[in-house]
Amino acid sequence: MSQRLSHVAHSLGGLGRLLGDADRLFDPEQWATLQRDIRKEYSTAEEIALFDALMQGAPTPRAGGGRAGGQGDVELF
Repeated sequence: MSQRLSHVAHSLGGLGRLLGDADRLFDPEQWATLQRDIRKEYSTAEEIALFDALMQGAPTPRAGGGRAGGQGDVELF
C-alpha cells in the first residue's frame, strides 16, 4: 500500500508542476515526458501493461484487478 501511495504522490506531484506552469501546460512533449516519468515508476509487467493500456484509451478497470470475485490484493476498511 505504501508503494502504491508513493506512486500516486509522485504522479500527482509531476502533474501539479505541469499544470502550474503556463509555459509547459500546452506543450505535448511536456505531457509525453510526464507520462514517461510516471511509467518509469512501475516495476511489474502487469503495472506497465495496465498503464500502457490506459494511455491508449482503455477503460479504467474496476477495483479488484479483474480477479475472480472482484477480490483485490488491498483491503480498504
